[in-house]
Amino acid sequence: RRARSVVREMLLQPKEFVVASPASSSVPLKEYPADRYAAVLVHWHRVYGRGIVLVGNRMEQKVVESVRDALEHERVQVRTLMGEEDNLEILLGLIASARAYIGNDTGTMHFAAALRRPVLAIFGGGHWPRFVPAAIEGAAVAQELPCFGCGWQCIFATDPPCIRSIQSRKVCAMIDELESGKLKPFQIRAGAFEGATATTWITQAKTKLR
Repeated sequence: RRARSVVREMLLQPKEFVVASPASSSVPLKEYPADRYAAVLVHWHRVYGRGIVLVGNRMEQKVVESVRDALEHERVQVRTLMGEEDNLEILLGLIASARAYIGNDTGTMHFAAALRRPVLAIFGGGHWPRFVPAAIEGAAVAQELPCFGCGWQCIFATDPPCIRSIQSRKVCAMIDELESGKLKPFQIRAGAFEGATATTWITQAKTKLR
């Protein structure tokens, strides 16, 4: 009931908005770049008219605000729900009312899967594919590197190409497939890199692993 009240206050209609979780306070390396995250949400809003609700906890506020600012710059109205100790049930109710969830490999992703909402998840190689969500619809996308399974002890320091290299067009394509009903059952999209830059990353990864 509290969540339904929040949805009304946000001027949203059930199943007509998406819940987006752009941060990962426990493992910041998992975070998809804010500009690309905003770009895929702009696509979802403009093409399919979906409302956007950004969620996170207080430690993730800076990342959430960065994505929010990028969306507002593109004139996309966005709502936010920042986590407090007493509003976990509001988050769960909000997800249950949403059209779908999009985000990184986080606990919120698993909440969405448990609530039987479609999930679009952007993964890195830290524990791939151990934590792929048990969702009924949607997809997980990852870019393969020889260093997958690093446990987030990234050999590329703070700039993991397994996350940073996933192009927004790939995520937008998943959105299009989801909206057209083509992502049932849940799919795993783990592919190799393409192009000269990819060859450089693969060579560097192999060298660092020696």
